[in-house]
Amino acid sequence: MRHYYNAYGLTINSYRSLHSLRSASGFDGEADVEVQSASLDRPDQKGEGRRTVTILSEEEVLLHWKDWVTLLVRNGREILVDQIPGSDDQLTNLLISGTGLGIILHQLKRVTLHASAALTDHGAVAFLGQKGMGKSTTVANMMKNGYPMITDDILPVRTSKIPPWTSPGEKIFKLWPDSASATIGQDDPRLKDLYEGSKKKVGEIDENMPQKIPIDSIYFLEYEKKDQKRSTKIDKISKKE
Repeated sequence: MRHYYNAYGLTINSYRSLHSLRSASGFDGEADVEVQSASLDRPDQKGEGRRTVTILSEEEVLLHWKDWVTLLVRNGREILVDQIPGSDDQLTNLLISGTGLGIILHQLKRVTLHASAALTDHGAVAFLGQKGMGKSTTVANMMKNGYPMITDDILPVRTSKIPPWTSPGEKIFKLWPDSASATIGQDDPRLKDLYEGSKKKVGEIDENMPQKIPIDSIYFLEYEKKDQKRSTKIDKISKKE
């Protein structure tokens, strides 16, 4: 059985169910991306790291997560999956729909930002920043106040129209417990464990989301030091930038 999904402006045809993606039920045509099961050579583990990344060529990237799964992402068209027997299906699905599709976007030479974004009456409002800056927390708080989340981690930017536009990604968001408590509430029934053994929580975003959303504004979150104290700074990126 094949499963069809929409994410990041792409149609995905997968051999396995990917619950973090929006269904493209009724799709009849050739998908942009094929997710297939395969038998792959696992690379030598480097050091004690959990993940090994091997650049085989400009069009092929091999990713291996110790004890979990190996992915071969190639030509902006395919994700080949070799899951280690007995490993967590949910975690494998998250790696396919997150890291795997993120590399597909790079191979397609799409502008791709590490950002979270919310939908407003004027279009997408996005937040850039390094890991831990509060991108997901900021947008989760906006979601709590009536502005649906568009994407939690990967923001593709298309410039074929003015203003530039984006498309929704995964239909999930991920929060640390303290961020969940500060925004939508840690005890919210929509929140589950990201995967078995994970401290992070995961919740679902509204399924009903336009596939083309104009980008209204982008903000950059960073730290600044004043009088030996560190505080959070937010800058709006100009239209020209």
